Amino acid sequence: MRRSDRRVACPLSVAGVPRGSFRSSPSGEIRKVSEMNRYGRQAMRHWQQTDPQRFQAIEDPQEFFTTLGAEVQQEIETLAAALAGPDRVGETYLEKVGRLNMARFNAESDILRERVLIPEPDEEREEPATGPLADFIRLENRLNQMSDEELEALDVESLD
Repeated sequence: MRRSDRRVACPLSVAGVPRGSFRSSPSGEIRKVSEMNRYGRQAMRHWQQTDPQRFQAIEDPQEFFTTLGAEVQQEIETLAAALAGPDRVGETYLEKVGRLNMARFNAESDILRERVLIPEPDEEREEPATGPLADFIRLENRLNQMSDEELEALDVESLD
């Protein structure tokens, strides 16, 4: 094993900074080795089972699914925060937990369907639209699905 391929476990974790593996480079620098998150692993398994030919066409599956997983996680967190909205006046702890969990669940299911769960090779599927207009339409559809109570609780000024 070359010295540059040696992995060193990080014994410390600073608040908000995940622990992980590090590799030392030939110049002695230590760089973080990204590990695939659960969304990347889920996508990799799904793609292998659903469309093996498409999976085999990926040049570096480890890097591809690590990157995909990180992007999916970021999109889920962003959408969940937008769906949850601001804290509501008089909201109890359990109501807040329920609201945040439901926002996370909805965000996760939407993003996984769009980015991770590919169709069978013989299925025709319309590709989801991308860009600001598509984002606006998705947000508008989501707002149309919300109850009047949920809409009243939204702070419209915070959206500006």
